[in-house]
Amino acid sequence: MAAEVCVRNMTTEAGEINIEVNQKLKLQNPVGTRDLFLQDATNFEDISGILREIAKRYGFCEIITPTFQHLDTYLVVDRAINRKLFIFEDKSGRKLVLRPEMNAPISRVMATKLCEHPKPIRLFYLVPVFRYENPQKGSYREFWQFGLEIFGTDSINADFEVIDAAVDAIRGIGFDEFTVRVNNLGLVYELLALLKIPKCNLNAVAYKIRFASSEEDVAKTLKENCVDDKGVDAFIRFRRLSGPFLSVKNELEHILGELGEAPRQLRDLSDMVSMCIASGIKGDSIVFKPTMMRGTAHYTGNVFEIYLPGFDADVCGGGRYDDMVGLYGAEKVPAVGCAFGVDRLVMLAKEKGLIKEKRSDTKVLAVPIPQANYLRTLEAVRELRKNGINTELEPFDRKLGKSLDYANKKGIPFILICGNENIKSGRFTLKEMASGEQKEMTVDELIAFLKAH
Repeated sequence: MAAEVCVRNMTTEAGEINIEVNQKLKLQNPVGTRDLFLQDATNFEDISGILREIAKRYGFCEIITPTFQHLDTYLVVDRAINRKLFIFEDKSGRKLVLRPEMNAPISRVMATKLCEHPKPIRLFYLVPVFRYENPQKGSYREFWQFGLEIFGTDSINADFEVIDAAVDAIRGIGFDEFTVRVNNLGLVYELLALLKIPKCNLNAVAYKIRFASSEEDVAKTLKENCVDDKGVDAFIRFRRLSGPFLSVKNELEHILGELGEAPRQLRDLSDMVSMCIASGIKGDSIVFKPTMMRGTAHYTGNVFEIYLPGFDADVCGGGRYDDMVGLYGAEKVPAVGCAFGVDRLVMLAKEKGLIKEKRSDTKVLAVPIPQANYLRTLEAVRELRKNGINTELEPFDRKLGKSLDYANKKGIPFILICGNENIKSGRFTLKEMASGEQKEMTVDELIAFLKAH
C-alpha cells in the first residue's frame, strides 16, 4: 500500500526546499470548491449568457478586477464579510485577500480611475469570489457572482432600474414566481434618530438590532440606549409591519408620524415601489420587510432582495451605498447595485426544469475513410468552421461504426463521411443520425443545408 505522504524537492527563489505531498489530498478539491465540466459547464454558460445579455440590454459595461486585492481595500469598512476573508501574504510580506465580493474593488476603481468619467456609470461583472464559510447546498467557498452597479446618481430612478434589470434576469431564466423584498436602511436610521439615539451610536445599535434573535433582544438594545417605553413600542410595531408594501404603507406612515414628520426615506421607498409596479411587477409581490437590514455598515438607503418562494431561497440582494466610494479618497459618489449568486441560480433553474440538456455543441463529426484522407477532409472541415458550423474531425483511424457510436453517445446530429470517391468528386456524404438518411453534397451545399438545420 502506497504511503499517504511523500516528500518532493522543490526549487524556490529562496533555494531548494522539501515539501510533503499528501497522496489523498492531491486528488481532491479543496473544501467548498468544485469542478464544472460537460453538462454542468454548459448549464453555467447558458445562465451566464442570459445574465450578460440582460446587463448589456440595460446599457451596463463589463468590469474585471484582480482576483486578489490588498487587505486594506476591504478593511476600510468594518463589515461582517470581513470575518470570512481568505488572507495570505505575498513574498514581499504584503497582506492580500481573495476578493469576497465586488463592491469594494469597484468602489476603489471608481475613486482612482473613473472619477472624471461621464456620469452615470453602469457596470456589470460576472466573476468568482471567495468566502471562508461552511459550504451548503448551492453555496461554496469559491462561487460566482453576477452584479449590476450604477455610479454617479442619487436618483431613485437608478434604484428602480437596478431592480428592473434584476427582475428581467430572473424572468429571462424562466422563474415566473418571485417576491421583491424591500426596506430602506436610511429609514431605519432615521427612526432610531427620532428615538433620540446619538448619531455616534447609530451604526452599533443598527448592527445589534440586525442580528437580534427576538423582540426582547431588540427592546433590550434600545433601552440600553435610553429609549423610553413609547419609543420601544413604536420600533417593535415597525419591525412587525411586514407584508405587501401597499398594504402596510398607511400604518408605516402612522407609526412614523407618532414620532415626528415622516422622513424623506419613506418617500424614496414609496417612489421606488411605485416604479416597480408601473413596470409590471405585481403589487402584492413587493413586500416590505423591516427586519431585512443587510449591509448596515455600507448601505445607506433602499435595500432589496429577490426571493423565490417555491424554493425558500433568495437569489439576489442589493441596495444603495452612497458613501463607499468616498472611503477610497475621492469625493462622494452615490451608488446603487445588486448581486446574484450564479451557482445557486443554476442549481434552482435545473431543479425547476428550466435548463434544457444539450448533449453536444458539435453539429458535425467529419470522418476521413481511410485516415489517408485526413488532410483533404480537413479542407472541408475548415470551410464549415469558417461559416460558424461546429465541427469535430475524427482523429482516430477506426471503423466507421465506432465513429457512429461515438457521435450517438455525444448527441452529434450529423456525420460527414469523406471516402476516396467523395474526395475525387468533391461531393461529401452527410448522414443524419436521427433518421439515418444520407445525402451527397458539395461543401457549399453542406454549408447551406447545415445552417438551415
